[in-house]
Amino acid sequence: MEADRVTVRIGPDGSMDPPTLTVRPGTTVTWELPDRYRDSVVPLRDGAADVCRAFAPWTGGPEDLTGPLPRNASGVFVLDGSGEDEEEVGSTVTDETWASPDNVGVSLRLEWDEVQPERGRYDWSGLDRELDRAVANGKLFNVSIKAGYHGTPSWIFDAGVERLVFRDHGTHGRDECACGAFMELGSPTDPRYRELYLEVLGALADHLRGNAAYYRSLAYIKPSGANLYSAEARLPKRCNCERSCPNAPCPVPPRFRDAPNLGPDGRICNTEVWAKSGYTPEGLYAFFADQERVLAERFPDKDMNFMLIHSGFPLVESADRYLRCGQDPKTAPIGATDQTKELLERGWKQLGARFSIMHAGVQPNHPVNRMLRTQREEGQIVGLQTHNEVRGPTDLVKTMRNGLDSTPVTFFEIYEAAASTSSAVLPALNAELHDRRRAMARGDGPLRDPYPTTHQHTFLEPGETRYVDPYRCVGKSSVGVIRVVAN
Repeated sequence: MEADRVTVRIGPDGSMDPPTLTVRPGTTVTWELPDRYRDSVVPLRDGAADVCRAFAPWTGGPEDLTGPLPRNASGVFVLDGSGEDEEEVGSTVTDETWASPDNVGVSLRLEWDEVQPERGRYDWSGLDRELDRAVANGKLFNVSIKAGYHGTPSWIFDAGVERLVFRDHGTHGRDECACGAFMELGSPTDPRYRELYLEVLGALADHLRGNAAYYRSLAYIKPSGANLYSAEARLPKRCNCERSCPNAPCPVPPRFRDAPNLGPDGRICNTEVWAKSGYTPEGLYAFFADQERVLAERFPDKDMNFMLIHSGFPLVESADRYLRCGQDPKTAPIGATDQTKELLERGWKQLGARFSIMHAGVQPNHPVNRMLRTQREEGQIVGLQTHNEVRGPTDLVKTMRNGLDSTPVTFFEIYEAAASTSSAVLPALNAELHDRRRAMARGDGPLRDPYPTTHQHTFLEPGETRYVDPYRCVGKSSVGVIRVVAN
């Protein structure tokens, strides 16, 4: 019978030393991790043949030895190719990216209509393909499920959600007349829309928790669902109804010619659509508060990252108080940034250090978003995402240096085109991000060290657990066994 504290060393070949332990209830086992950024221990399902893939569900219970679970992970994450036009999740993530020591993982951007093509049916095949690669390479991932122009499922309008038609260019597809793209969305203030979006988040939680290796690898999840083109917190908000192109009105596809609020030149005043649908700032706040509550409950020991847009929401206060055609936004009934600021304050109040913030579109020679710099709470984790035109190593270094020098950023999301050409500069930048985050580490909660050199678990009940290090697993020789025998 072993003592009350035992150490297991994980070998370079994935073997455990000692491979089998027999211990008393109350014994604490400490695993020494060869690589703090890649190694972990995960329990296996009973009777499974393929021991390098047959992971048990994550329960978070007293007998679940899965770990370490990274909290508010630092370092460089590489953006997958989904969310751009019609590409599927992970479609541009190369084997080289997954294997590279220059990043800690990948950002996976799911689209709601892809993962839930119809009510009650989910398709996680694309996600699972990437998560298998994450686990095999000892990498992390973060995830979002967006709606908006690409992502809103059409079936929700047959399931009780009011169909709202907008036209907005945002920062994508802008032409000389600023016509923008038509889109059919549900309102985040619509109770039925909220119910259905929370439903898909719950299904994602169930899916990830069904595989302890998947769940362990989750670095953070992004609250979303109120979207324009990306997973950022942003909705169609423009009321561009002036005739800026009198000789070339905006074309209207046949399916949208009966859209309510469609002007004679093919434009739509988006704020009017929102106002008439019952949108209010309080309704928006309730959408995110409910979502963050569900995420906190369904994703224990995980954290959230809010992608802010400085002035991302429609200037609507009520059904009769909103930004109207030709009105100066400065005279609107609500300030351009009021809703984003309120969401940041409420998110921190509700979740504390589990609620980090991010701004995308960082460039080499432009100041980092002022709201992120000024509205951040003391001790709050900050992330940044580079602009999609930042590609080569020179621009990448300047961009990341811009963020590092002006914010307390501890993680960056960068595009694969930049990552693939920047292996000479990324190690030092990655290390700087890790050092910053480690300097903030405290306690055993959201701010603990996300990459410890050891993992501990105390076994309380009699039983037997088989486990492996997924990153180093090569077969049965990699399996460790712990038997807990009552006194």
